[in-house]
Amino acid sequence: MNNILFCSAGRRVKLIKNFKETFNGLGKIIVAENSIYSPARYVADKSYTVPQISDNNYINEIMKICKKEKIKRNFYFNRS
Repeated sequence: MNNILFCSAGRRVKLIKNFKETFNGLGKIIVAENSIYSPARYVADKSYTVPQISDNNYINEIMKICKKEKIKRNFYFNRS
């Protein structure tokens, strides 16, 4: 499986939907967000709540998700 992790996807619902459609069951689209209100997390195959990127545990949490979900690619979106 080619599982992909999107970090800080926020409102990029269309992007997540397009990836899911393109993958067509060949992998999972997973979102890691610090907000339960992020729209992208509700269209992904799976989502995780993580601390803010400035938190000392952020990288450790992302690494745990990558290992658990066998992530092959990781995308991070800068909100600025």
